[in-house]
Amino acid sequence: MVATIKFSPSLSFSNLDPISSTVKSALEAVFLNKSFQEGGPVAISIFTVFGQLFGGGTQYFGSEIAYSNPGKNEKPVLKRRSLDGITAIGVDEIQYGKGQQYLTLVYQINAGVRRLLFVGRDRKAKTLLRFFHDFGKERCARLKYVCSDMWKPYIKVISKKAPQALHILDRFHIVQNLGKALNKIRAEEARRMKQEGFEEVLTHTKYCFLKKEENLTERQKMKLDEVLQYDLKSVRAYLLKESFQLFWEYKSSYWASWFLKKWCARAMRSRLEPIKNFVRMLRKHEPLIMNWFKAKKQYSNSIVEGMNRKINLVTRKSYGFRNLEVLKIALFHTMGQLPEPEFTHRFC
Repeated sequence: MVATIKFSPSLSFSNLDPISSTVKSALEAVFLNKSFQEGGPVAISIFTVFGQLFGGGTQYFGSEIAYSNPGKNEKPVLKRRSLDGITAIGVDEIQYGKGQQYLTLVYQINAGVRRLLFVGRDRKAKTLLRFFHDFGKERCARLKYVCSDMWKPYIKVISKKAPQALHILDRFHIVQNLGKALNKIRAEEARRMKQEGFEEVLTHTKYCFLKKEENLTERQKMKLDEVLQYDLKSVRAYLLKESFQLFWEYKSSYWASWFLKKWCARAMRSRLEPIKNFVRMLRKHEPLIMNWFKAKKQYSNSIVEGMNRKINLVTRKSYGFRNLEVLKIALFHTMGQLPEPEFTHRFC
């Protein structure tokens, strides 16, 4: 379809294929819009055209988060969505663009309703404070569960704005920190063995140590069995890592706490400094870690990490975004479960 469009009040459409008179009327409705003639922010895209085709109008573009020029008495889409019934939220950050640029994300993670609630620039305390301010005191008081990682500004804001909620620290990041401690020991020991002329048995063993046993390939299993015969610091760290996995199997918070204290005491006697630093972190955040058991293992940031993967998919399919506001629009349309416009036509 080829169209010649003159941007003036007297609009003309020529050389239109006989695809449908409805397409022509839809284009006329978009370009003859009063606010467009006056230079208003009417978003012109295929979505606007199809919105006119199916009676939805252009109300999804151009207001507060780029949803079209609403009428005088019409609220922006983000203001019209329902925020009632939210009792569980997850907080996380993602990196975007080049350099150390971060976005703070807040999701609703209730069973059956998982959606994006907030996108804010940076991962500072004031960014998360802005979410709670917009969310409102009454809704904050109804929160029962909040999941986050161990980022200090997030913990501080959550304890201030939702003190009654059960704050659950992210299991994923705890396991990740233990894996980093183990890999640091392995890398340092492999480097030392190479310098001193010993057999390089730790070469290509990174994922042999970090993967779960059931996820190892046959080749990795053989390599791991070979390495475990040596008396190495890496082997001691690996055995500590494997025994720590039993912590997550407990159902009772009392017995889980008992196991954690025993494991930490054993790890502190290992004389492995990265492991000892990990134990200090566990002891510092122990009450928040134990909340995972008090919540009956129903909520964790694994839900949030899964939704973050969707954000990566949106960005990859769009070949990146130059503008943060455009990224927000894409994310809310994809994951925000925004209210749909009322259609003039009914479809069977």
